[in-house]
Amino acid sequence: MPTTWHVDETYIKISGKGVWLWIVRCRKTKQVLAWHISKKRFYEDAKKVLSKALHVATLVPKCIITDGLYAYRKAIYKVMKWNYREHKKRHVVDSGVGQNWFIERLNREIKRRIKWFSTFQSLEGAKAFFSLWFRHWNRTHST
Repeated sequence: MPTTWHVDETYIKISGKGVWLWIVRCRKTKQVLAWHISKKRFYEDAKKVLSKALHVATLVPKCIITDGLYAYRKAIYKVMKWNYREHKKRHVVDSGVGQNWFIERLNREIKRRIKWFSTFQSLEGAKAFFSLWFRHWNRTHST
C-alpha cells in the first residue's frame, strides 16, 4: 500500500565538525525507512538516502514531503522515476510548521537524545549509535 514519506536532514557534530543526518520516515508505519550521514547537503546525498528507503519499502510512495532544499527535487525525480506531472503533484514542499512536522518531531527527539554528549567521537561511533537507536525507534513506534 503506497503511503507518504517525510524526508529531512538535521545538523549533528562528529569530532567537533558539522555533518548532516538525512532521514526518511514513513507516515503510515511511523518507521524510519533509511538514514544517511554526509558532510554536505547535495543531490548525491539526497539520492542515496531515497534509494535506501525505496530498497527497504519496495514500493514507491504516493507522496513525498520535504523542506525546500533544492537537492530533493532532482533526487526524487531520479529515484522515483516520476514524470514531470506526477513529480509536481506528489512532491510536497513544506516546512516543519506545516505538513512536515512529522519528521521535525523526530529530529527534535534526536537532538534531545544526543545533547548530553554534544559531539560524536567518530563517524563509526555515530553510525553505530544511529543504527541501534533507529532500530529501537522502529520497534517502539511500530503500528
